[in-house]
Amino acid sequence: MRSRSATLWILFLLGACGRSGLRGAGTGGSSGGDGAGEGSAGIGGGTSMAGITNTGGVTQGGGVSHTGGASTTTPIDCGYPAALDHGSVSGRFTTYDSAATYSCAAGYVLSGSAVRTCQANGMWSGTAPICVISNCPIGETECNAVCLDAQTDNGNCGFCGNVCSAISPSTAQCTAGRCLVTLATGNSQPRHIAVDATSVYWTNDLGGTLMKIAKDGGTPTTLASGQFPSGIAVNTTSVYWTNNGSNTDIVLKVPVGGGTPITLASGQSYVVGIAVDANSVYWTTGESTGTVMKVPLDGGTPLTLASGPFSPNRVAVDGTSVYWTEGYYAGTVMKVPLGGGTPLTLASGQSDPTAIVVDATNVYWIDRSTIFNGSPEDNSGSVMGVDRGGGTSTALASGQDLPTDLAVDATGVYWTNQGSGTVVKMPRGGGALTTLASGQSGPSGIAVDSTSVFWTNYYSGTVMRLSPKE
Repeated sequence: MRSRSATLWILFLLGACGRSGLRGAGTGGSSGGDGAGEGSAGIGGGTSMAGITNTGGVTQGGGVSHTGGASTTTPIDCGYPAALDHGSVSGRFTTYDSAATYSCAAGYVLSGSAVRTCQANGMWSGTAPICVISNCPIGETECNAVCLDAQTDNGNCGFCGNVCSAISPSTAQCTAGRCLVTLATGNSQPRHIAVDATSVYWTNDLGGTLMKIAKDGGTPTTLASGQFPSGIAVNTTSVYWTNNGSNTDIVLKVPVGGGTPITLASGQSYVVGIAVDANSVYWTTGESTGTVMKVPLDGGTPLTLASGPFSPNRVAVDGTSVYWTEGYYAGTVMKVPLGGGTPLTLASGQSDPTAIVVDATNVYWIDRSTIFNGSPEDNSGSVMGVDRGGGTSTALASGQDLPTDLAVDATGVYWTNQGSGTVVKMPRGGGALTTLASGQSGPSGIAVDSTSVFWTNYYSGTVMRLSPKE
C-alpha cells in the first residue's frame, strides 16, 4: 500500500510538469532500497533524468565533459528512502549515483549513514540511519560522545566522521558544514575550469598557462604555457582548449598526463567557446560574421556546421545538436544538428547571452544585461532556460550580480556571480536559490562532479573545491 508521503510526492511531480518552455522527466519508479519502506518515488521534489544516464552524451562547454554514447535505457532507481523520525531526508532524485542526505532535528544526533548513494545494484549505500536524543547543547553535534560544532569542525564537517582535508600545500576548512578546499594559490587570473574523474584543469590569463591538480589537492602541474586560452574542455584522454590571440587563433589538445600540445585546427578567427563529445571538438569563431565549427578528436579537416551568426560566443553539445550563444549585438541562443544544417533559434531578445550548458531536457544560459557602452550592469544578470526543442524561454533566476559561468548536473544548475563573490545553486527547472559559497574574490569558471563544485577566483588567483554540493 502506498504511503501518504509517496502519494503526495507523485502528486507534486504531476503538478510540476508543464512549465512554460522547460521540460522535466519523472523518475523511473522502480523499487529496491535496503531500508524499510524504501521504494518508488523521488526525494524532495523536482525533475529527474529518467531514460538518460549520466555516463555519456552530454558535454558542457568549459565544464564537466562526459564522453561516450547516450543511453536510452530505463535508469537504475533505488526508490524512495524510508522517512526519518525526528529528522529529514534531502535530495532530488532516486536514480543511479543520486545522493540522499539525512539530518536530525535539534536535540537529536544521527546514528548511521549521513549520506547514501544510489548504487548500480539498485540499493542505497550504507545503512538507514536513525535520530537518537543528543546530550549536547542546541547548535552542537554529538560525535563519539563528544559535543562539537559540525559547522566548523574539520574532523566532523556537517556530520560525524566526515573529514575535511586536502593534500599539502592545498588547504581545507569546514565552513557552514561543507568542506571548502583551496586547491591552488598564486595563479595569475585563473578563468576557465574543467574536471574529469581524478583531476581539475584550468587556464590562467596572465602567462597563458594550462594547469592541472588532483581533486584532493597537492602540487599543480603545468600542461602548457605561452597560450592565449579562451575556453577549455576535457575527456578521458585529453584536455582541449582554444587560443584567442594575435595570429594564434587555433584549437589544441594535450594528453591529460602531459606532453606536447597538438594543433587540431589553425587559421581560425577569434575563437571563443569549446566543447567535446565522444567523436569531435566544437568551437565558435568570429566577431561580426562567425561560424560554428567541429573537427575529429584526433584532428583532420574542420567542418563548418553553421555560418553567418552574429558574434557567436560559448558552445555546448549533446547527443544530437550543438548549442551556442550570440553576444549582445544579436542576443540569441541557437542550435544546429551535429552534422550541420539549418540553425534553429531557441531564444531571441536577450541582452548579452554568454555561458551555456545543456542537460537531457533543457538548455540553460547566462544573460548578462548590458548598459549603453556594452559593460555588464550590476545585479541585472539572469540565468535562463528553455526546452531543447524550443519554446518560451524562462528567467529561472534574476537580479544576479555579474553572473559569469555555469554548470549543470542531474540535480541542479550552478553558477558564479563575479560581482557579489558568490557561488549559487538552483534546482533544475527553477526554484529556491542556495548560496554555496560567499566572500569569494571574483569567482569565474565553474564545474561540477558527482560530489563537489569547483571554481576559479579570478582576482585572488585561487582554485577552489566545495563538498558536498547538495
